[in-house]
Amino acid sequence: MASWNSVPLEITYQVLGWTSFLSWTMGFYPQVILNFRRKSVVGMSFDFVVLNLTKHSSYLIYNASLFFSPTIQKQYYEKYGYGEMIPVAANDVAFSTHAVLVTALLLFQIVIYERGSQKVSKIAIAIVSAVWLFAAACFFIALPSHSWLWLISVFNSIQVFMTVIKYIPQVFMNFKRKSTDGFSIGYFLLDFFGALTSFLQMVVQSIDQGSFVNFYGNEGKVLLSLVSMSFDIIFMCQRFVLYPIEQPQVSPKLKEESKEPLIKCPDRPHSENEEKFIHSSAPGLSPTGREMASWNSVPLEITYQVLGWTAFLSWAMCTSHLEFLQEKCGGDELRFCGAEFVEALLLSDIQRVPLLWPHYSEAVLREMIPVAANDVALSTHTVLMTALLLFQIVIYERGSQKVSKIAIAIVSVVCLFATACFFVALPSHSWLWLISIFK
Repeated sequence: MASWNSVPLEITYQVLGWTSFLSWTMGFYPQVILNFRRKSVVGMSFDFVVLNLTKHSSYLIYNASLFFSPTIQKQYYEKYGYGEMIPVAANDVAFSTHAVLVTALLLFQIVIYERGSQKVSKIAIAIVSAVWLFAAACFFIALPSHSWLWLISVFNSIQVFMTVIKYIPQVFMNFKRKSTDGFSIGYFLLDFFGALTSFLQMVVQSIDQGSFVNFYGNEGKVLLSLVSMSFDIIFMCQRFVLYPIEQPQVSPKLKEESKEPLIKCPDRPHSENEEKFIHSSAPGLSPTGREMASWNSVPLEITYQVLGWTAFLSWAMCTSHLEFLQEKCGGDELRFCGAEFVEALLLSDIQRVPLLWPHYSEAVLREMIPVAANDVALSTHTVLMTALLLFQIVIYERGSQKVSKIAIAIVSVVCLFATACFFVALPSHSWLWLISIFK
């Protein structure tokens, strides 16, 4: 059977695949959240959702069947050669499963939220019915000869066909309304990045194998990426060029009213910083009444999130790979310190604990918090995996290796110093200074 010739290319393949999964997965939620906030689905094409469900269901059947079924894999090798790799990865199956579930959730939102005069068109109903009748007929054709590879290839072709036509209703609706209000561009920005990384994943596999068999062995995945990127560009043009949404202006009177405290605590008097915070309880306002920093560009915000979680995946996989080598080869030099975890976790608390906002905002007003959720996730994962490495050191063959006295001394001094700094910061609640010490 075929295997990877290059470890770096294999790691790149996995990183690109799971980055694609993250992008496509995250892409569903802007629309779900938008519908939830508006308690309305007006502006979202119902035809798009119905066609999308058929598309993802077909893609799930193809991916899951080829990835899990030894019988279908054997038929694939007999057709394309035993020296070729299966063109479906675990991230493809994970994405398809998630896509079916979230698209079903969008259908549920259509049922329970305000729909206006919108409804599923008869054309969309006819297309979906014809597609599933065609799929059923193909199943009975493949049954006598057990031509399962041919059958799932039919489902793969169906998902490509549905990908081509599913975007058309939303494009037409935006054109007809001369507006993109009610439809989330975030879905299509992430869809574009997911399609791009999915295509690059196929390229990396081809480079490693020195063959383009995986491209015509999984034409559906290739066409899915190219078609998706093409329509995503059209949606970007509609959103940012043809029909841009104007941001509503907030009146000075409303801003003034928003500064009134919502909750007053009668139990004790507030400190000066707490009093400042209470009077700036309106979202996005600093203790001085000025606006706190926020994203000016939605595409850049989404890019920031995607890059952050890509970094998380890369670093997390590196740690897991080290743990695997430890188990396989035995022995490893380990340096362990939980300071990075504590720092990221406390900085994350700045975003969640209101009383810490004044400390940071006084230091860097109009600047954004420099720690994202992926930083906290990475630090947490790193501590757990490093602890696992320590456990492996305990249970596996170590030979003559041991932790040096210098390392023990350094860690002890650092922990004592951190403890002393904590008690120094405690009286004045100088938490920002304390976590800067951890950094």
